[in-house]
Amino acid sequence: MGAELLCLGEPMVEFVHQGGGLYRRGVGGDTSNAAIAAARQGARVGFLTALGADRFGDSIMDLWRAEGVDAAHVRRNADAPTGIYFIDPDPEGRFFTYYRAGSAASLMRPDDLPADAIRATRCLHLSGITLAVSPDLRDTALAAIDLAAQAGVSVSLDTNLRLKLWDAETARRVIDGTLERVRIVVTSIEDSLHLTGLGEPEAIGEFYRRRGPEIV
Repeated sequence: MGAELLCLGEPMVEFVHQGGGLYRRGVGGDTSNAAIAAARQGARVGFLTALGADRFGDSIMDLWRAEGVDAAHVRRNADAPTGIYFIDPDPEGRFFTYYRAGSAASLMRPDDLPADAIRATRCLHLSGITLAVSPDLRDTALAAIDLAAQAGVSVSLDTNLRLKLWDAETARRVIDGTLERVRIVVTSIEDSLHLTGLGEPEAIGEFYRRRGPEIV
């Protein structure tokens, strides 16, 4: 039986600064977090990505196995690493330092997609980060959205804007270009101020509903 939910994006190994030069290692990535959360609620969940053929990639696969996330369609790339990032405390929140350029996920191409698995799922979930990591991963994500939309599969998009990865103008253009094929949009007031210029929840909801999504 196939996955009810397929998530597409880049999971990464994270190192969170604990002070004194010590870091706690874990696994991050917005779509990976969404996949694990859904699996914990009893959904059948699969993940689409590429990981390095390294120990960091192994640790992510081990986590998904323990959490019940199907990684059968995850590609392992012996020539590219698994992405990592560091988190340092900051008075205004958290400061992120990424090492994901040239990562296995960033090199994914549309031909890497398991088209039959996408057509068979109930919902494809991805995020603004999936669209921002690299041109190759963006093309892959847009191809996955097309496959899902053509098959009548619901598409869920979390805007999750990261201006370290791309500029607001590019983000607006790419996200706006996907909306007519998206059924569910998850966003925030902060994201919407950058992407739409709107800060009131009702206005944000109406903005996205007019562009195609049924659920905001």
